[in-house]
Amino acid sequence: MRFKKILMSGVLSGLCILAAGCAREKETKVEPVVIPAIFGIDSETGIAENKDLIERFNEAYEGRYVISPEWMMGTPESYRARLKELNAVDKLPAIITNIGVDESFYRMLVNHGRLVDIAPYMDETWKQTINKDMLEACTEKNGAVYMSPIAAPTYSYSGIIYNREMLARAGYESFPENWDEFFNCLDALQNNGITPLALQCGGTYWTPMLLTTAYGAKDEAGREFLKEQFPSDYNNESMKDMMRFFKKIYDYTYSDVSDVDYSMARERLVSGEAAMIANGYWMLETFSEKEEEIFGFAPFPGDVLMASPKMTAWAVTSGYDEEVIRGAVEVMRFRAEESRKNSEKFMSVSGTPLVNDYKNAIKNADYIIPNYQLQWEQKIQNEFFNAYIPPYLDGSLSLEDFLKKMSERARSILFDR
Repeated sequence: MRFKKILMSGVLSGLCILAAGCAREKETKVEPVVIPAIFGIDSETGIAENKDLIERFNEAYEGRYVISPEWMMGTPESYRARLKELNAVDKLPAIITNIGVDESFYRMLVNHGRLVDIAPYMDETWKQTINKDMLEACTEKNGAVYMSPIAAPTYSYSGIIYNREMLARAGYESFPENWDEFFNCLDALQNNGITPLALQCGGTYWTPMLLTTAYGAKDEAGREFLKEQFPSDYNNESMKDMMRFFKKIYDYTYSDVSDVDYSMARERLVSGEAAMIANGYWMLETFSEKEEEIFGFAPFPGDVLMASPKMTAWAVTSGYDEEVIRGAVEVMRFRAEESRKNSEKFMSVSGTPLVNDYKNAIKNADYIIPNYQLQWEQKIQNEFFNAYIPPYLDGSLSLEDFLKKMSERARSILFDR
């Protein structure tokens, strides 16, 4: 009997200890910090953007942080409209993707203290993960970093896509290396009955403006001007030089260019109606295997490429407690490291001749210019260009009057802010 009592007492003690341990475990179990974010679903393809990245982050930080995505079907424009609605009622997500696409919205968020300066969180290891030019482009003059860039703009460089066979017929086995040779090549193509350039009219005049701003980077004065954010005065020698170039290249395109938009310009290239187009890697991805064999990729003359580090940058918003902010910052760090790995893998594996051309252009580029679309006011690129470029091209508006009106429009936009 005494033995039974002792045994029972031991069992009860053990159960009590076990129960106490379970209670303590329950009390000390910490839930992961939830990081709210909104991500897009492409309305055409149905693909959930960044889904793989979210899953990899949540797995890597299991128990510490978890990204809680809200999925939104739509376009980049509808995504930004949604963010503006949420900002108006102080309900922004902790993470904003592609913050640099809308420079005006970004600047407003910075001025109102809505974004976190991640510079104090960035150690040397993180900084060394990121391409120097990328980090510099996303750093404010005071050293603050509100835009968190990926490691390198591997898939977003712009240069010139050209038809190898057409250039060979004009006597060019490789793409011209300087601007004098470039125009000699255009003349040689025309002399052989080939339309040199696939250009467009309307929209933001993307394809001719790519060439024009690349040309502007030929000297230091032009490079400095292209770095300027929201210029209020375009009436300078660099811009004059660029706009003379802009007008000149329209002598090397098809006669019905005024009726050609961006998608039609691409089709003119692919169908063999033009020898080259200024564009980026995203166009290479749309080519068929047969088309890839036809084309080459080259930097702009002078070994210049254009990249858009701000367009792919993300940001952390300030309306959360420190735990959530730190978690969102970890997402930025994780994304930079993941992009570094992807970039190194892409650059190390041999691809098609066209893709290898693209990789070689990146490796050998002498200078990377910022995307003018992020440096100049959107209203300049849309409303103003569409109203005043046609009369400038047909000669009814002089260069001096064009730049005067452009400067006046820029100042009125800045004043309206």
